[in-house]
Amino acid sequence: FSVIFLAALVVFLALAIRPARMSRVYAWLVERVVPVGLRPRVHGLFDRFVEGLQSLRSPRELALIFASSTLIWLGETTKYWFVMQAFDFNVSFFALMLMNGIVNLATTIPSAPGYIGTFFNGAPQYDGSIINPSIKFYLEHSAISYSDKVTTPLLILHGGSDERVPIGQPMEFYRALKDRGKTVELVFYPREGHGFTEYYHQLDRMKREFAWIAKYTLGTDKVM
Repeated sequence: FSVIFLAALVVFLALAIRPARMSRVYAWLVERVVPVGLRPRVHGLFDRFVEGLQSLRSPRELALIFASSTLIWLGETTKYWFVMQAFDFNVSFFALMLMNGIVNLATTIPSAPGYIGTFFNGAPQYDGSIINPSIKFYLEHSAISYSDKVTTPLLILHGGSDERVPIGQPMEFYRALKDRGKTVELVFYPREGHGFTEYYHQLDRMKREFAWIAKYTLGTDKVM
């Protein structure tokens, strides 16, 4: 994977440093591969992509991107390391960081144009029919199918305007766990999307997370 990432980085740097030359190469390829009706749209996507890479031409912006990306990856991996402690699963921190990167790319790239295709792994769309051949795949990979096996107390904090994960999904999972006597709490935050942006919502989330971890992990009733 390191070779693949390095090769991708070299390509992106080439696009940023020599956009005109790469544009000619790209145009030549599009003219011979892409159907005529799709060419304007594909060219537009490429132009916007190259425009976004212009920050790589600035050493200062490149250093900021590297520093912020490193902090984000370390922070996210640390979060998953804590989650890992609740399961019978143990790998090194560096292996977890690599897994984190692979999983993020596998879920982000298919959804980039508009969150279409995420998590489906190429399976046909499920149309709601009980005889659809995809239903077995979805049931086997759905958390709600294993709600009776959940043992870890679960705190669900969800944005009321989340477009990536509809609010019906946490409600269904909460109901499934509650009906089976599991320890679970569900909180919705109005106006929030997939990530929280309002100050008091962020503060409330941190307080709830702290209190939950203190109670069910440390065995205390401490609050922030």
